[in-house]
Parts: sequence; structure tokens; C-alpha cells
Amino acid sequence: MLGVTTWVRRHLLGVLTLSLVVVTVLLFGVLGLGALVAVASSGASVSALLGAVLPWAAAAVLLTALAVGLFVGLLWTLVSRLSVPRLPRSQRAADLLARVERHSGVARSVNASGFVAPPEPTPDERIGDLRRRYVDDDLTEDELERHLDAVLDDPTVAGAGGSGGSGSHGGHSSYRSGRRSRDRGRMHRRR
Repeated sequence: MLGVTTWVRRHLLGVLTLSLVVVTVLLFGVLGLGALVAVASSGASVSALLGAVLPWAAAAVLLTALAVGLFVGLLWTLVSRLSVPRLPRSQRAADLLARVERHSGVARSVNASGFVAPPEPTPDERIGDLRRRYVDDDLTEDELERHLDAVLDDPTVAGAGGSGGSGSHGGHSSYRSGRRSRDRGRMHRRR
């Protein structure tokens, strides 16, 4: 039984399509035969007509419900298998859409700029960028330390903030302790 279930899951799209075709053919057959019975019973009394047509109508209603369920299942399977392409992330596009959102209630309600805005860099990415800029001589040592302190004092940096955290965020506490020892060394040299 497990093998059949696995096979059906693998071939769900085909199974649903074939089932929908079969049920639709059966539905049209039942409707056609029911119409023929109704035409043949047209000279009879109303109760005889209802007695002859009612089983065909009940079968048509059941087959219609089954066809609708199969169609919804088929659509659900198709939509779930489609790969939705990711929108390109761009700060320029996000800024443009933010301006549009200021003037359009529809754009504001959809939060269009949020879909294309690049994600905020993580503290590790910000520190890596600062180190790269320092190595490239874009920052002086004092600027690097000031920017690093700003990143490490950010409350979103877990455990490394200035609020008495444990300093366990990816080795950033070693930066702080190394800086403190350098600062102490400078103080002793000045005396």
C-alpha cells in the first residue's frame, strides 16, 4: 500500500488530470442520459418524471462536486509546483518605490518598496565591510574603532552590545578586549 501512495504522490499532476478527464466524461454522459430519460418521460405525470430523473440529477450533482474538487486540487498542485522568481533587490528601486508610496495609497498598502529593498546587512557583514575598508586605507584606525563601536553597541547584536552582554558574538569580544589593552598601553606611554 505504501508503494501505491508514493507512486500517486510522485505522479499527482497526471493522476489529477486523468481523474478530472474521466469524471468530466462521466458527468456529460450522466447529463446526456438524464436528458434522454427526461424527454422519454415527458408525457408522464410530474411524479413519474421526477422519479425517473432524480437519480440522474443526484449522480450529476455528485459528479459535479467531484469534478470541482479535482479541478481545485489540480490548480493547487500546479500553483505549488511553479517556482516564483525572486525580484531583484535594489536600494535604488526601493527608494523610487518609497517615493511612489508617499503619493499612492495602493502602493503604500502593498508595501511595494519592501519587496525590492535589499536586506539589512548582518553585524558580521558590517564588520567585514569595515575591515575591508580599513585594509584598503579608506578608514583610519580611529574611524575603524568608532564604526566598530557603533556596530558592537547596536542592540541587535546579540551578546556584544554595551549593555553588559556576554560578548559571545562571533569573536567580537576579542576586538573589545584587544582594544582596551591597546588603550591602556597608550595611557602608560603618555605618562
